This record gives sequence, structure tokens and C-alpha cells, in this order.
Amino acid sequence: MKPLITLKPFYHRGEEQIGIYFQNNLPLNILIRTKAEGKWSQTNKCWYVPLNRNSFEKIKAVLPDDITLDTYELKKYLEKKKRPENNSMALKKIVSIQPGSGVGNLSIENDSEAVALASESKDIIKRIITKHNS
Repeated sequence: MKPLITLKPFYHRGEEQIGIYFQNNLPLNILIRTKAEGKWSQTNKCWYVPLNRNSFEKIKAVLPDDITLDTYELKKYLEKKKRPENNSMALKKIVSIQPGSGVGNLSIENDSEAVALASESKDIIKRIITKHNS
């Protein structure tokens, strides 16, 4: 059976990252660390690289042919990120406002929502809060 590597987006150290998840495998650990320039996240128990095309291509290039690469969650996140109307809807869902307080309370449901929130601009958040308090 081919080893499985799953790529998932997540937010870590103030930036969007590609999480690289697989069962512990010393040769793969070495490849990811040295050739793909991956870093280990003890918190998330995975290797990671910055979320960008160059890092993604590097991961694909260094992996052996006998690897199964699961990119479903990464693709889903990137497709959703491309559509601004979906990002606004995600923000409206996770930003809850206490009427009259003028203060927004953030309610993060899961890692995907945290990544969506972190990747949005402050202007969108301000518009939502301003509109709700009007």
C-alpha cells in the first residue's frame, strides 16, 4: 500500500501554512525538512511550509512516485478563498456582535474558519461590525 500524505491549510505563527500530514516515516521526514524546506510544528504535530504555489510545487517535486498525495482540503480552501462572497459569508458566521456594546467577539468554530478569518482584510471585518452597529 502506498504511503498517504495529506496537505491541509492552517494558520500558524501568524501566517497561512500548508500542513503536511503522514504517519511517521524517517525518509519522508528528511525529504520534507531538507528538500521542501519544511518546519515541524509540535503544536499541530505536522510538517508545514508557507501556503503558496512555490512551496506546493516543491512538495510535489520532492516526493517519490509511490506516494498518494491527498490535496482535497487544500484545494477546497483555495477555491473558497478565491470567491470573495464566500469569504464575507464565512466572516459573518464567525464574527458575533453584542448589540450596543460596540465590541465584536470572535467565535472560531474550527481551524478552517480560523484560516478564513486570518486571511481576510481588516476592512471587511470593520464593515461587518459597522453595519451591524448602525
